[in-house]
Amino acid sequence: MQYGDAWMPIVYDELDLAAQMPELERRCREAGKPTAPVTTAMFEPDTQLMERCARLGVDRCVFVFHTEDQDGPPAFLERYGRAADRFAD
Repeated sequence: MQYGDAWMPIVYDELDLAAQMPELERRCREAGKPTAPVTTAMFEPDTQLMERCARLGVDRCVFVFHTEDQDGPPAFLERYGRAADRFAD
């Protein structure tokens, strides 16, 4: 928390994000700062992982667009848009 006001981990199934969130809160508290917003990065839409992130208080998820994706941006937006729609407010 010395060098920033947010956290952006790359998440995957094996990452124990549940253990890291309290650590983030503790570090923020010790630095005299409010709890930092969390944006997670994912390489593929994984609705179960997104649900886990939501339960843990993650503010947003972003997906990495692979430039070598042969279908291009329209297909990317279609695939990832379906996952995002499940979590829209």
